[in-house]
Amino acid sequence: GMASDLPLAVLVNGSTASAAEMVAGAIQVRDRGVLIGEATFGKGLVQLIYTLSDGSSLHVTAAVWLLPNRQPIEADGLTPDIPVSPAGDLQDAWLERAIQYLQTGE
Repeated sequence: GMASDLPLAVLVNGSTASAAEMVAGAIQVRDRGVLIGEATFGKGLVQLIYTLSDGSSLHVTAAVWLLPNRQPIEADGLTPDIPVSPAGDLQDAWLERAIQYLQTGE
């Protein structure tokens, strides 16, 4: 459709994890858009948490998230297509870089 023809930039960093990481990764591996920023967290596991009677908890891995190309993201995370180094006002630098990509394709 119409939206699939528009350029797409996704801002990511070390706090991008779990479901957000899966969406960003799917966009990246399907060549639908680019990731801009820093490497993501690498949270690719689905865990069930059971609280025990003494207040402690048991975390059981129930599944591993895989990207559409079957690549796991656990531990390594996603590498951005356009890295932006942390310096100065990150938000402005990242937004400026995303705007540049959206306007020029580079």
